[in-house]
Amino acid sequence: MRHLLIAVLLAVGLAVVAVTLVANVPSADAQVRVFIPLPVPYFYSPTYCDGCWYGEWEGQRGYHRGGGEPWRGDHHEGDHRGGDERGHGEQHGGHEGHGR
Repeated sequence: MRHLLIAVLLAVGLAVVAVTLVANVPSADAQVRVFIPLPVPYFYSPTYCDGCWYGEWEGQRGYHRGGGEPWRGDHHEGDHRGGDERGHGEQHGGHEGHGR
């Protein structure tokens, strides 16, 4: 009976170690970190803001940043003015920095 108890305790101990390794459960001397990138919201300001570029986008002249920075990719001239003009006009490459 004693050998059976030792075998059961050993099996349970090995199972706990295996689950900890496979499931990546944090232990006392290890940490699990998960990085979930969140989209940066679009930001507009009529006055200077650090890291923003100055120009017209979606009909707003001022300082812009975030929101995926669509002005850096190919876009139409009408995208600067926004509204019904979005997607119209000459298409051109993005603006790296765009007046920062």
